[in-house]
Amino acid sequence: MELSPSRLGRVANSSLGVIPAVASVAYGAQAAAVYPRLAACVALLASVVIAVRGYRLGVTCQNAEVTVR
Repeated sequence: MELSPSRLGRVANSSLGVIPAVASVAYGAQAAAVYPRLAACVALLASVVIAVRGYRLGVTCQNAEVTVR
């Protein structure tokens, strides 16, 4: 059995990563120094990971095993 949220729920879960990703792109575009741009890139990578994991959220139940994604 596979349990996962609806499409709307998946989009809502991934928005927790998409919104900071958009903000970090905007910040990185206006930053003039190297370190703020580097920090924006790191924040962008972390936000993308959160967005993908939020979209793939689900649980798979098999015989005596439960896998949480």
